[in-house]
Amino acid sequence: MKKVKIFSVMMAVLFMAPFIVCAAPKAAAKVPAKIIAFAERDNALYKKGETIRFKVWMIQPKSKKYMDEDVSKETIIENAKIDYVLEGDGGFRKKGSVISGKEPVIIEGKLDRAGFMLLTLTAKDYKDEKGKAVARFAGAGVEPLQIVSGTKMPADFIAYWQNEIKKLRARTPKITCREATEFYNEENKNLVKIYDVRIEDGDVNAAGILTIPRYSERKKLPAKITFGGASWIGSSPAVVEAVYRDVMVFAMNIHDTKNKVAANEKGSLRKRSDIANYQYNNIHDKDKYMPRKIFLRIVRSLDYLKSRPEWNGKDLVAAGPSFGGCQTIVAAALDKDITLACPGGPAMADHRGADNNQKEGWPKLLKNRLAKVDPVKAKENSAYFDVANFARLIKCPVVFSVGFIDTVCPPTSVYAAYNNVPGKDKQMLNGTRAEHGSNRKPGEDGAFSAGSSVRVRELFMGNEMLSNRDMDYTVPGKKNAKGATVPYIWDFRNGVAKAMKEGNTTFVRLTPKMTFFQNIYNLRKIACTVKVSFVARGKGGLVLENLVGKKSLKKKFDLTENWQTYTAEFPLEKGSYAGLLRFISGGITDIDKVSAKYSVK
Repeated sequence: MKKVKIFSVMMAVLFMAPFIVCAAPKAAAKVPAKIIAFAERDNALYKKGETIRFKVWMIQPKSKKYMDEDVSKETIIENAKIDYVLEGDGGFRKKGSVISGKEPVIIEGKLDRAGFMLLTLTAKDYKDEKGKAVARFAGAGVEPLQIVSGTKMPADFIAYWQNEIKKLRARTPKITCREATEFYNEENKNLVKIYDVRIEDGDVNAAGILTIPRYSERKKLPAKITFGGASWIGSSPAVVEAVYRDVMVFAMNIHDTKNKVAANEKGSLRKRSDIANYQYNNIHDKDKYMPRKIFLRIVRSLDYLKSRPEWNGKDLVAAGPSFGGCQTIVAAALDKDITLACPGGPAMADHRGADNNQKEGWPKLLKNRLAKVDPVKAKENSAYFDVANFARLIKCPVVFSVGFIDTVCPPTSVYAAYNNVPGKDKQMLNGTRAEHGSNRKPGEDGAFSAGSSVRVRELFMGNEMLSNRDMDYTVPGKKNAKGATVPYIWDFRNGVAKAMKEGNTTFVRLTPKMTFFQNIYNLRKIACTVKVSFVARGKGGLVLENLVGKKSLKKKFDLTENWQTYTAEFPLEKGSYAGLLRFISGGITDIDKVSAKYSVK
């Protein structure tokens, strides 16, 4: 009987919610333990002098992919020792240790100035997948819109760059543009044209990959220039962007190398004198500092992109993450034809942040040993390559994104640049739990989200909520028995979809009972009315359903043998991120030009 009672008690404890375990000898677990920590306030924003409270747990997640989801559904680890350091702009620093419990441990701090706080947590008794101590960051901002850059604009900043551009354009470059068949594969060769572009004048040589959709409903295309991060070598095509957004994309090569670089070549290229330590070398001489050439390559690349006959002459977007975010800001500052700039977690921001006792951005230029050879000259020159200064020259709309726990491009440095943008048409996407890239908070923007923001989508696609334009987008990715292809952006089930062509019209033929799905994206998460339209013909009818949202839609259409346009409307409530449309074919159905557009009354 005693054994039965003991067993019953054990089972009762095991099935308590939330699960709780006490710290024990730390044998390696298949899924490592995690520290969960974030600001108590959901937006992680505070006023000067307010107490910032960080909530901290130690958990044993069920999955390695666990992000910041519902802690109560995981096994909570009690009595684990967690060391912490809490730092903030202005010199604030606090350190100590806490012991985890069933309820979150609270760590507090406050700033009396605008800036950011970063909480660094380490549990030395627990190991991650790499055998290192389990660690975690948490961040919070204090009136970040009042952050002032430590960097000041030199009196001749504008004149310096105007003169550099004048000298650049005085040299006639040799332009080569060849179809880059080496980038084609079975999935993209029918979708896009890919070109390897080089623009050479012997001093500032630019290069990149241009991707243009093969089929478009537009007579002329919007254009986008994208920039890579600091470690990128070469360039690659932007097939998905070109097809989904119906746009031409030029992906600029940061360095003077060939565009397609094999993995085993990158190591040797990074050792090349003009690439190794390019972010530090020759900061004592503006004319020899390598980012000067990189910034001038941006001008060369934009001049070329705007010369393409496919461009519509009005829509030109610049976007990139990290060092690509830096280049995005430079592009918008130096080229007034940019209509939207989207820097994500931009680098090279506020090199002289220390002058204002705050965090500077990558590459922490003035702390490098190469800058310390002549610190006065390095400090003076750094201002000419600081995006906090370039930001002052931007006239177009901008969308920035930032990570509150980004230690590479700290949020203070990003806001220092953002606050210098003079116009009112600007937006900051805050990733409150975002690192330099990924975000631990599901559904929230990350440090690199700007380039895929609502503004970009709406500039290219208006109020269209789908990704496809018409049935011309076909690839050999999903084949039927005869090898015909269908649009890869549709998800087909329960039958055979077949790409058809009659004259200049392409469409898809569905077999009876076949189902296909379309995601619709409500990126603004606003209350709106969605109008679905499509062109179809056939026998047996077609059923349309909306599978997401509180107010569903189910409508049957009686098709005819002639092409007709059919429509249906349904609401999306505020906060809904997306919808899912399901089409069910009642017989042999031909369908074309599916669209879902939103309207706000």
